[in-house]
Amino acid sequence: MTEAARVGQGRAPSTLSLAVAFGAVYIFWGLNFLAIRIAVQEIPPFLMMGTRSVIAGALLFAWSRFEPSRARIDGRDWLNALAAGTLFFLCCHGALAWAEARVTAGLAAIALATIPLWFVTIEALLPGGSWPPPVVAVGLAVGFGGTVLLLWPGEGPSLTGWTGLALAFSSFAWAAGAVVTRRAGVRHSPACSTGMQLLAGGVLLLLASFARSEPSRQVIQNLSLRGGLAFGYLVVIGSIVGFTAFNWLLRVSTPGRVGTYAYVNPVVAVLAGYFFLHEIVTARVLLATLIILGAVVTINLGREGRAA
Repeated sequence: MTEAARVGQGRAPSTLSLAVAFGAVYIFWGLNFLAIRIAVQEIPPFLMMGTRSVIAGALLFAWSRFEPSRARIDGRDWLNALAAGTLFFLCCHGALAWAEARVTAGLAAIALATIPLWFVTIEALLPGGSWPPPVVAVGLAVGFGGTVLLLWPGEGPSLTGWTGLALAFSSFAWAAGAVVTRRAGVRHSPACSTGMQLLAGGVLLLLASFARSEPSRQVIQNLSLRGGLAFGYLVVIGSIVGFTAFNWLLRVSTPGRVGTYAYVNPVVAVLAGYFFLHEIVTARVLLATLIILGAVVTINLGREGRAA
């Protein structure tokens, strides 16, 4: 049975559409970490993530209402969006932005490379779940090994204390949100479901910002061009383009395969941080990058072999 058939699609998606969608979450979300690192230097983390999510969510939701095949939205749809939005945005993005005010973009991305492990583990433990085939399990283990190597204390910056815990929680929350979204059986278009999730999570993030008494008025007055461009990137590319592609992939692929973006994102983030923010890149980082890329290839080959 093909992946498309397993998620109830009428026909398998084209190779080109899959390549474009995976490219969006691989590259654009890798650059997200750089944009977040820049933005949180000028905008408080929960305020920044909340405003970003609400703007992107409102635009996507409004656009989806003009789709000819739009379906009626009921209370259950909003409850599903609230559950996913809480995990994706309040828990994951909120913790991530808070941590990135304290660590480099590369290290934050590296910490979230554990997402595929959470994907597979949560799916396996839920009713009706199954453990991955041996080849995929090996790929996950190799990718985790590369992540451990990157986080191992040594030369250069490292993660400690509450920052490390926040990033671990962020990773778990994102994987849990993806599993919830996949199992909810969302019946709306990617634009509609993405917009609803962004709106729900964005409102919760803004409430958290208010509860933390984060400043807002002076942020707008003092925002630089650099900070504004980073924020704009997060709204348009990171949220609208990237998250829509991610939601679509959850419908036509499997959690293990979709989760491989978390192995590529650190590579993109580390390189972007090095070239644009002059973040430290050591020989250990370069070696771990090669290991992570090998894990992505192993996982993809394993999924394709199983689907054939």
